[in-house]
Amino acid sequence: MSRAAAMALVAAVAVAPATQARAELGPEALLGEWCGRWMTLSQYSEYMCLTIDRVERPVVVGRYETRGTRPERTYTGPFYGTLKGDELSFNLMRLPVTVSFEGERARGTMRGTKAPKTIELLRQR
Repeated sequence: MSRAAAMALVAAVAVAPATQARAELGPEALLGEWCGRWMTLSQYSEYMCLTIDRVERPVVVGRYETRGTRPERTYTGPFYGTLKGDELSFNLMRLPVTVSFEGERARGTMRGTKAPKTIELLRQR
């Protein structure tokens, strides 16, 4: 390979991520259970699970479950969200949630009455 060809290849690889748009997630990439935890800055955490039942861009319909250390801290219910690119936004018990999906992982934040909580979920098979 000539030096000019090698330099052209290096330049193309270096700018490719900046010029390529991320592929839009299809419904099959999101459907199903995503479970893990939400955590505060002080490391307090609780179980969290999202079940995505339907994706009709930009609308996502599903259910959530959060479980605390006491039975009275268990909450379940439906959610209706908006999908933009790989980012899902919805409200969980009136708290804004944003989650980004990448492969088998989902990460995001839940804005609370105090500090934001981080969310880390894994696809369940």
